[in-house]
Amino acid sequence: MILDILSLFITVLASIYLALLVSVLLLMLFFHMKRIIQHMDEGKWIAYFNTIKAKGLMMRMMVSFFVSLVLIAVFNTYVLWQGNMMYGGLLVACGVFHILFKLYTKKAAYAEKIKNQFPK
Repeated sequence: MILDILSLFITVLASIYLALLVSVLLLMLFFHMKRIIQHMDEGKWIAYFNTIKAKGLMMRMMVSFFVSLVLIAVFNTYVLWQGNMMYGGLLVACGVFHILFKLYTKKAAYAEKIKNQFPK
């Protein structure tokens, strides 16, 4: 019983951090595809980031994290947990809680970092 709970905890924790890694890769893929399709040069990138601002970039990061978290939850549900949807839901809930907790506790540090990256 305790080993089952411990293995579930480790799987959920590893899946959340894997989702963070995959979300960064998805965001990089998004920007790479944007560069290829729209033939972005340095001036176009500056204009693009000035239009979306820091909040838009943060929203894109959150969407890519949520998409990767759901994909990993679906994979884990059918491969590791034999189709038990409760574990997949638990993984998504824990991932959302984790990212919101990080944003809430480190909001000042993120705001300072964003200010330095995107001066007005």
